[in-house]
Amino acid sequence: MRRQRARAEQGFSLFEVIAAIGVLSTVIMAVGPVMANSIRADGHAKLDARAKGVLQGQLDAMRNLPFHVDPSAGDHLDLLDTYYRNLSGGTAPSCGTTGKPTQPSVAWTGYVAAGSTARCWYEPAGAMYRVVLTGGTTAVPTGFALVLDTQFVTANGPTTVVAPLSGFDTQQSGKDRAPAPQVRITGTVLYSDHGRWRPVTVATQISQRVPVDPQIKMQADATVLNAATNELLGTQAVSLTAGQLHLAGTLYNATQTDASLSSVTGANSVTGRQSGAAVAASAPFSNLIQLNTGAGGIASGCSDSCWGATAIPPFVLGNDNGLPRAGVSGLGALLGPVQTLLPDNVTRDGFQFRTDSTSLPGLGTTLASMDATAPVGDLINALGSVANGCAFNLVGAVSHLGAGGYLNSTDDTNLSNPDLVDACAGGRTDVIRILPTTTAPDGLIRITARSVAQCTVSSVSHTPSTSVDYRAEVEYWKWTPGIKVAGITIFPGYGQYVSAGVITPSTTVDPLASVPMTTLVSDTATLGTYIDSWDSATASDITASATGHVAQATVPALVSIQTQPVRTGDPSSAMTLAIGAASCYAEDNR
Repeated sequence: MRRQRARAEQGFSLFEVIAAIGVLSTVIMAVGPVMANSIRADGHAKLDARAKGVLQGQLDAMRNLPFHVDPSAGDHLDLLDTYYRNLSGGTAPSCGTTGKPTQPSVAWTGYVAAGSTARCWYEPAGAMYRVVLTGGTTAVPTGFALVLDTQFVTANGPTTVVAPLSGFDTQQSGKDRAPAPQVRITGTVLYSDHGRWRPVTVATQISQRVPVDPQIKMQADATVLNAATNELLGTQAVSLTAGQLHLAGTLYNATQTDASLSSVTGANSVTGRQSGAAVAASAPFSNLIQLNTGAGGIASGCSDSCWGATAIPPFVLGNDNGLPRAGVSGLGALLGPVQTLLPDNVTRDGFQFRTDSTSLPGLGTTLASMDATAPVGDLINALGSVANGCAFNLVGAVSHLGAGGYLNSTDDTNLSNPDLVDACAGGRTDVIRILPTTTAPDGLIRITARSVAQCTVSSVSHTPSTSVDYRAEVEYWKWTPGIKVAGITIFPGYGQYVSAGVITPSTTVDPLASVPMTTLVSDTATLGTYIDSWDSATASDITASATGHVAQATVPALVSIQTQPVRTGDPSSAMTLAIGAASCYAEDNR
């Protein structure tokens, strides 16, 4: 018993201790590197996470900046002031090798052209502006550095890098316009880890917020003639529009320029719509060859409304240097107005607005058409379709009815008209004959008209102004009864055209209101037999305002007519007709 207790109190033998130490050493040698790597990886992860946090904080700060503020407001107020300032380059970087970058330098800050090789392996290809922020600042802690590469990129479709405009400089008005409404930021944060710099790269995109108000807004509209009635006891609505033009241009975060124009369009609610020469397009667009179309109509022949040849001369829609333009080409702002032409007033009388049947005395199915015999001197007015004060262009054929106009905008680099926003539209027509009868085959009423509206906001002070001009001449058929004695005609009755009035900007009283509807137009009919009402525009009907940075003007229809129902028992068969409307709008909030 004592011998066993003594042996137990002796402890481990030397051999056992040596064996235990050997086992422990083996375990430490196996586990030690793993533990060291784990500790090292944990340190890397903490640095990496902190680096990403630094970078994300910087990107969030950039995202909260306005995309663009006018240079006049001050420096370093928007994103581009700092992160795409101008086209000045920095010092060529010394980047190190892949995986072993060197510490970035503030001197690297500057523009890098698309084809330049002065970029590090962790930076993107394409034109960019590099900003380097070193450690020891509020935004970047010691031991870290940021390399921020900003690139303009397209907003729609596959992302494509866009080079800045020539001379781009955020500190100069007129040269500070971004070529795209979106930028891509490639941010690389580098951190020092035991004397070695390691990179973490993240990319994001920042889009320009669409402003509530446009920087530029323009619109120009003209409609020379619009006529409408109903056929077949009101079951078919028919209409005809001639000389119609709509131009629109805007600059928000992107530039948009649109044009919609039609020389003649006829529509039937059952059979559909047909047009002569017509274009609907958005910039960039060039109509380099005159668009000509032959005679046409809603139906074959002239069984329904129809017209002769029509045309649209060459014109350009552009967004030159980010500025909306229509009928203005190149930075030189050469006018080539957008126009519609009706060059033939003989074939199908230029146009014929028709109905299916009539019951008014001596009236056929043609309710309105053009007179092929233009008044003396009208050829000069017809040259180039539209003189109007908007533009005068000798491109294209002589036109007997047409609309034309343009949109123009410039920046402060334009020497002749800096900071201009200009919208103009107008139209004119030769004689339109209305309600031709057997007694008055050239129409009971004849009208010629021209109108123009121009809106301008000009110079750096954004001074708005408007200009309108118009003239319409209206004449009607007046009948003088013959003299009969004992049933024998001694002097036959005769008719002649009498002026109902001339409508100009100085007209303050409607001259048509003074024409008696009891005026004879034949032995048995009066003017009131055919006309329910008619009126013309007076000075009080014209709206024009120029306040703030906005100019707008509207010339309503110079002459409006509503006939009596042309068929007995069918009130819907009355024709409504309006001639000579034009309007414009210009706004500049740059």
